[in-house]
Amino acid sequence: IPQQPNKVLIGNFNNNAAAGVIGTATFDRATGQLSNYTTHITGQVGYAPALSPNGRYIFYTNGSEGWQGTGRIWDLQTSQI
Repeated sequence: IPQQPNKVLIGNFNNNAAAGVIGTATFDRATGQLSNYTTHITGQVGYAPALSPNGRYIFYTNGSEGWQGTGRIWDLQTSQI
């Protein structure tokens, strides 16, 4: 069970390999509204980023479309790989 159940991960991939974005936002379950969006990673990112169960880490693949990239872990507390 996530320690931050209202945090959601948003990944946006574009055919331009340098234009990918991964961020987080707060989701209000009562209203369905997203707020507090923060971009954490930009550039070459794969299709399917994932948020760790405790909400601290983002798992993603860098590289064009991610299928030939390297697996990465982004620490949301330290803002470092």
